[in-house]
Amino acid sequence: MTIDPVRTAVIGCGDVSVTQYLPYLTGSPFVRILTCVDRDPERARVAAERFGLTARSLDEAIAEPEIEMVLNLTTPLAHFPINAATLDAGKHVYTEKPLAPTVEEGQQLIDLAAQHGCRIAGAPDTILGPNIQLARDLIEQGKIGTPLMASMSFVTADRSWHPNPGFFYGRGAGPIFDEGPYFLSALVGLLGPIAEVTALAATFQEEIAITQGASAGQRFRVEVPTSYVGGLRLESGLLASLFMSFEVRGSTMPPFEIYGSEGTLRLKFPGHYRGSVLFGTEHDAIAEEIHPAWRTYPMEATKIRGLGVEEFARALRTGEASRVEAPFALHTLEAMAAIVSSAETGTPRRLTTRAQRPEPYDPRQNPRNQMLI
Repeated sequence: MTIDPVRTAVIGCGDVSVTQYLPYLTGSPFVRILTCVDRDPERARVAAERFGLTARSLDEAIAEPEIEMVLNLTTPLAHFPINAATLDAGKHVYTEKPLAPTVEEGQQLIDLAAQHGCRIAGAPDTILGPNIQLARDLIEQGKIGTPLMASMSFVTADRSWHPNPGFFYGRGAGPIFDEGPYFLSALVGLLGPIAEVTALAATFQEEIAITQGASAGQRFRVEVPTSYVGGLRLESGLLASLFMSFEVRGSTMPPFEIYGSEGTLRLKFPGHYRGSVLFGTEHDAIAEEIHPAWRTYPMEATKIRGLGVEEFARALRTGEASRVEAPFALHTLEAMAAIVSSAETGTPRRLTTRAQRPEPYDPRQNPRNQMLI
């Protein structure tokens, strides 16, 4: 299907923008990147020169009549004000995760979009990748029998490798808001919405030393818990565990497993598009590696983002629903906020939002895919 590409401005020219989104989207048949913006004008200029774009201020970009959509790739606390200003200007929004720092602000953005006749969607879009889609197919085919439980684990030593790691340890981030969206989106996309959560949290390092870039050697204070253990109950009655930390070294815990009455599926880290799925029926013995029936370079690459932006742009042109529309992102945002709140108060938290499982993603929607049957 041929569509008129959605004319887009990129806000934020940091690492994820110039190494993942822009290399992919500047060749997209669904999105036409016209301009880029950054709070550092020199960084915007360098990105614009590299990718053949124009560099503008935020006010100029969202006021430009030719721009239809903004791709917001700024740090978490900037998401709400930039998304709100963009919607007020009558532009559609696709935003990096999380949708907003709080559930209330996320709902405000959804209401604001409806008020202005716009649409808003958000990352993560990795639920559209081969790894998650293959697991969904296997579950629906009865490969593991009746789904019963799931486990999710993301543990790493710290974020000191990043040249500007402070925001990982501030409000709107931490392991839950930084990595949680990938796991919770995959969980809901595979097994359905979350009903209730309970959690415990701790911080074992009060200060972090920066190890890379111009600020190497400087230290900053940690503002949010850096380790969480949680339990989730889905609306279906299924149970899931969550173990996330920025303070663990050398773990061999599998990132994501789904347990059924007839077997187990083991997935790779759900923050990338790529990956096979492992299947086993005996304790501690994964017997079979199952590969997707289709794959393509962008989908298989670790350092690529943008599939959801394309899917959203296509939905804007066709009038169809997008699999990454804001209500789905709002539900996972509420789950993250509930985990943090439960850890703070010592009490379980029930969710008030509800997300429908997205429709299965057909890679033939994207002409860049090469079908390997």
